[in-house]
Amino acid sequence: GGTRVCSGLAAGAAAAADAGQSAINSVAQEQNRIKIMRQKANLMRDENGALTEAGKLMNGQADAAERNVGASELAATNAQNVAMALTGVSGAWKGTLIGSFMQGDFNQNLELAAKALADQFSLANMLGSALMKVQEATMAMVWQTDALFASTNQLTNGTGEYNEMIMETHDNNAQFNVDLEAASEAVTTLYQDMSQFTEMTEKSQAALVEATAQLAGLGIDAASTAANMEVLNKALGMSAEEAIAVQKDFAAMAADLGVNAAQISKDFAANANTFTAYGKEAVRVFKNTAAAAKATGISMDKLLGITGQFDTFEGAANAAGKLNAILGGGMLNSMDLLNASEEERIRMLIQSVDASGKSWESMNKFERMAVANAAGISDMTDANKLFGQSLAEYDQAQKKVEDNSAAQAELEERAKAATSAQDKFKRIMEQFAVAVIPVLSVITFLADALVTLNDMTGGILIPTLIGLLGVMWLLNAVGIISTKTLIKDNIVRLFGLTVKATDTLSTQALAAVKLVEAKASFWAAKANATLVTSFVSLFAALVPLTPAIGAIGYAIGSLALAIAAPFIAIAVMVWSLKELVIAFMEMPDAILPAIAGF
Repeated sequence: GGTRVCSGLAAGAAAAADAGQSAINSVAQEQNRIKIMRQKANLMRDENGALTEAGKLMNGQADAAERNVGASELAATNAQNVAMALTGVSGAWKGTLIGSFMQGDFNQNLELAAKALADQFSLANMLGSALMKVQEATMAMVWQTDALFASTNQLTNGTGEYNEMIMETHDNNAQFNVDLEAASEAVTTLYQDMSQFTEMTEKSQAALVEATAQLAGLGIDAASTAANMEVLNKALGMSAEEAIAVQKDFAAMAADLGVNAAQISKDFAANANTFTAYGKEAVRVFKNTAAAAKATGISMDKLLGITGQFDTFEGAANAAGKLNAILGGGMLNSMDLLNASEEERIRMLIQSVDASGKSWESMNKFERMAVANAAGISDMTDANKLFGQSLAEYDQAQKKVEDNSAAQAELEERAKAATSAQDKFKRIMEQFAVAVIPVLSVITFLADALVTLNDMTGGILIPTLIGLLGVMWLLNAVGIISTKTLIKDNIVRLFGLTVKATDTLSTQALAAVKLVEAKASFWAAKANATLVTSFVSLFAALVPLTPAIGAIGYAIGSLALAIAAPFIAIAVMVWSLKELVIAFMEMPDAILPAIAGF
């Protein structure tokens, strides 16, 4: 059935193509006729070579015909454009995947496509493509990581103390859609907005950074999280672990209440002055007040504006007296109203109307206004929301915040659901990256070494490098040395030395340094006096760098050292060019082996 449909579509497409081709052929025929007319007209000349009247007439006819063809083409093009704009119908489909199958023999096209895909997804292509992606992802992450590390160090006055923390947070929280930027932002925001962050242990810092990045995956920005961490830690005396648990409990509560998690976080930070007054009960009171705000539909700041007027004996007594007078009887006790928490005060106001035997719905406009004014509510919309709420509905909302453990266990699932497919693929591609920190360490070390060499050469590193290349080219040109052979042989020997020395350096760095010095001295003895002098200068500069080289070897491991060593040797060679130029001219065969330590 599907094949017949496709065949039918292909046939329709072929018919349309034939019709279109017919129109194109007509235009082509007319253009060819015009061309022949001009050729004939060009032959109609007198003995002086000028066009005859007949020739001029024929040229005029050709011009008129050409204008007609141009007008027809323009009309056809404009008609097509208008039709496409109105209906969306055009020939653009021919260049699509479906269009390519519909043109020609469908089964043959399908067979060829299958063969092409089989060739494309060969084991060699898949392996090669995977390795290419590893390379691309690694380098992309290296440069991104370097920029973020530099920015973080700038904002935290650091020298890389948080680098590992950022990478571990990123690597361990892909399920929360945590990228490097989110991890870096978590560090810098906590550093700036949480006063005790720098005084905590590394373990506590790492836990706070991870939690902040995870909550960002749920839509809670790092600034709100850091502000709440400051309140919970500094104002309420919670540890980092306790503060993290509370923040995640807030996020879980938001899910149970059906409220935006970011709004819950911001409400706590914005109204911390009210809740911290309750001390250890602050979190419970906030959660219950959040439930009250959800039940009544009144924003938390407005709700606290209503309850805040009962914080004084005068305010509580005034409201209780007025409401009792309007509703009849002792519906409210001023001392109970004064001593109640925020959500309890809201409940007492709702209960006072219920206990009076009157319903909010049965009251007229002026009765409602009187009750609202007595309660200190100026906005009748808020009054309708609050007093129109039944106690049963209010209490049901309060129960939702009592235990949010189930919702807290689903935070990861909610983070996944909140992550777009595009972001998920980004996280997958980031997993192709390998050994970002070691590679970045090597690049940073080499960059620092180049800066140092540039300073040592008086800021003329690039001219010196160009000079080295010029000398090598000159020696090769006059036949003193073969640059290609020299470089090839010595690079092979240099890499062999590097790989061999790597294991020794990892456990016996000082012994390896002495070995290099001994070999260098052996070759220096074979050189003439000029060469000896130049190598004294070379190793005088190299020895102070030995501790740094050893340190970086231990830091980045054997693999990173194996990559870095040849570049370090080349950099030192460039630095010493000023003294070695003469030696190059006199003993070209000994230069690179001497520098390599043979």
